[in-house]
Amino acid sequence: MKELDLHGVKHSDAEAKVVRFIRETKSIRPVLIITGNSIRMKEITIFVIKKYGLKYKHRDYYNLGSYIVYD
Repeated sequence: MKELDLHGVKHSDAEAKVVRFIRETKSIRPVLIITGNSIRMKEITIFVIKKYGLKYKHRDYYNLGSYIVYD
């Protein structure tokens, strides 16, 4: 599964990175986006996912800092 790890990415750069990743992986979903525990990073990521009409779920309930994104 292709993944985007946002650890170390500034909040101001996150939306553009997630948008680019979503566009580049439209034919190979599901994909994984790792946000870490930052509430703001999660908000940015979910905003973009919803903007593109995609669905998401936590990778698992032990690690709430990553999302599986699918159509």
